[in-house]
Amino acid sequence: MMYSVSAALGAYNGMKYIQEQILSILPQLKDRDELVVSVNPSKDGTEEYLKALAEKDQRVKVFFCAEKGIIANFENAIRHCSNDIIYLCDQDDVWRSDKVEKVNACFTDGVVLVEHDCLYTDESLHETGQTLFHKLHPCKGFLRNYVQNTYQGSCMAFKRELVRDIVPIPRDIAMHDQWIGLIAEKKGKVVFLDEPLMLYRRHSGTGSADDHIPFMKKIDYMRRLLKPYHDRVSRIHEQ
Repeated sequence: MMYSVSAALGAYNGMKYIQEQILSILPQLKDRDELVVSVNPSKDGTEEYLKALAEKDQRVKVFFCAEKGIIANFENAIRHCSNDIIYLCDQDDVWRSDKVEKVNACFTDGVVLVEHDCLYTDESLHETGQTLFHKLHPCKGFLRNYVQNTYQGSCMAFKRELVRDIVPIPRDIAMHDQWIGLIAEKKGKVVFLDEPLMLYRRHSGTGSADDHIPFMKKIDYMRRLLKPYHDRVSRIHEQ
């Protein structure tokens, strides 16, 4: 099946890297596909760059998000996506040229979410020799991902049918990727594609560093996740 694609990108003061990321995405998008960018108010020219790009390429759609924060920004992007498969993307990574082709091929019957591997790099995209799958050994399961999340948003793509179940995303949980992965497990099959299809910059500004969360704060995040998760799962079972 030929799926249409929405790449959902959260942007904020991203001019240092965002152009390189977008240049790795656009060649993989067909005319019917879209790059949906949600941008928080920025001071480094990010908004102006995105506006100019949208005027040149009709596939690029820019939406502004007044609510600050990574979760709100990505939720805004996700809500504006209109195609079959939604790819989450950070502003500072770089996609491999065959990412969309290989991930889309994984969406066979019943599959609602795919997570692929990625190569960790430094700020200059020099590979460190480590990958997401080698570091975290991703697998499905509530307890596994509740205690140590193995879902990474920038390596995830999911069916648009999930949107009604994942939004609104609770604002006081740790990250949107854990939430999306756990909800996806309740809706259908999750596939882990053991192939590095992206370069993932690891630097001081990286927003998804679960291993940098202090222990007590992590415990607090775990506590905050339980009730909204069970409430959302109950809603799914009632559908």
